[in-house]
Amino acid sequence: MVDLILLNVSYLIILIYFLYKLKHGFHIYQLEYYKHNRYKLWRKKNPEAVIKIRDICLLFSGLFLIINFRVGVILNLVFSIFLWFSRDIYPEKTKLNWTRRIKITYSISIIVFLVFVGLVNMFGVKGLESQINVASLAIMNFIVAIITILTMYFLIPISDFIQIFENIKNKKFYKQAKAKLKSMPDLKIVGITGSYGKTSVKNILATILKQKYNTFMTPGNFNTLLGVQRSINEHLKPTDEVFICEMGAKEVGSIAKICELVEPQMGILTAIGPQHLETFGSLNNIKRAKMELINSIPDDGIRIVNYENENIRDAVEEKDVVKYGLDKKDEFYAYNIEITDKGSKFDIHTPDGDIKEIRTKLIGKLNIINIVGAVAAAINLGVSQEDVKTGLRLLNPVNHRLELNKYQDGSMIIDDAYNSNIEGAANAFQTLKLFKNKFKIIVTPGLVDLGNESEKYNIEFGRRAAGCADLYILVGEKQAKAIKKGLLEEEVPEEKICVVSTINNAIQKYNEYEASNRVVLLENDLPDNYL
Repeated sequence: MVDLILLNVSYLIILIYFLYKLKHGFHIYQLEYYKHNRYKLWRKKNPEAVIKIRDICLLFSGLFLIINFRVGVILNLVFSIFLWFSRDIYPEKTKLNWTRRIKITYSISIIVFLVFVGLVNMFGVKGLESQINVASLAIMNFIVAIITILTMYFLIPISDFIQIFENIKNKKFYKQAKAKLKSMPDLKIVGITGSYGKTSVKNILATILKQKYNTFMTPGNFNTLLGVQRSINEHLKPTDEVFICEMGAKEVGSIAKICELVEPQMGILTAIGPQHLETFGSLNNIKRAKMELINSIPDDGIRIVNYENENIRDAVEEKDVVKYGLDKKDEFYAYNIEITDKGSKFDIHTPDGDIKEIRTKLIGKLNIINIVGAVAAAINLGVSQEDVKTGLRLLNPVNHRLELNKYQDGSMIIDDAYNSNIEGAANAFQTLKLFKNKFKIIVTPGLVDLGNESEKYNIEFGRRAAGCADLYILVGEKQAKAIKKGLLEEEVPEEKICVVSTINNAIQKYNEYEASNRVVLLENDLPDNYL
């Protein structure tokens, strides 16, 4: 009986260890958007994080249960304690979101583990005099060890099982959202998509439209089909007059499905670029995906596109769209632009007359282009120029999107940490250059989610950054090599380039420089699955 108690103590420790590993697996699975292929690719790239050699010690204790039961029990207890205290610590910059799906999957995983532990106890209670019982107990113990060793491999089959029931539930929610939209025939629906800029345009447009309409926009990053369904069902009110729907995608067909649900009368395309190449596979697929919004707009609808973007110019028919940007040939364009560390000042040309001396806290050329796109949509929705100016005065920077933060010690940080892309990064670099008489520092881990094109674009990233800073702090080894190559190709002195392993090391490094004289650009922030 003492042996069985000790064995159960070891299983309790192993269960805690198993759950700890499982939580890390779910965290990565969630960061990979619950996509099997992405999660499998992460496992392939990070074998040392998937199977720990030390976990195999549990197999040896199982063998000893047959040879000498008490020795096997003691070894199991020693090994379980060793595994817990030698476990890897998984720091999470982005915490695991305990969604209903995660909770159910986690619960099923625990039940599967406990079933095998229960079988071990069943054979133990039957008596250890029988070799059959001892052998059966050892086999069950062996299975417990295998489950612990292969923890990261159990997520997908369990998730697939749960997905059967999730699909039934999601169909119900889809019909509910569709019915709610049908019950609001006067609702104006604006779809927004793009490789970058869509969240900024959404927030800017909502701020302007609220001067005239009851306006609802999809909250946060609720830009998937499920996120949009949930937004409609839980937050859209009968009194709302305009619905701004952000549409994200990591594969062809995703935006088309959202458009089938919401049926937008107006579409805004902010950019097409090499974002999420790892999942899309090619730039051509990205073009196809983003054009799904434009192609879904009815003949009497309005298609508004950022004509500064070369890929958009290649993808659309000029006569079918309303163009915005910085070119005087566009229907809507910004001019007389002045950007300082205090914000931006500019004018906007519209077909109904120019809007003069717009002032905003937002900085950077891309932010100004985003504002012009939002103004184009607002004017086409009947908002007056006076209301447009009022809305723009109320604008605040979107978190982590070229957000300028000033501190009491005189230091400044330009936070552009959200999901960087090559064009957005280049814009941020040029914005940094505007800070005269300051020691300029770029802190960046580079670009990710680019698949086989990663090296190419990170070299270009380095080239674009060259000449824009006095110090370049590159975080992590994976992208740093390519970025450094790009910097050196543009004759940036090697002593101005510093490679560190973590963001905390980067902070320590830039803190070596006088606070009152420095401005730091944080360009991109890697999620945990890329560390």
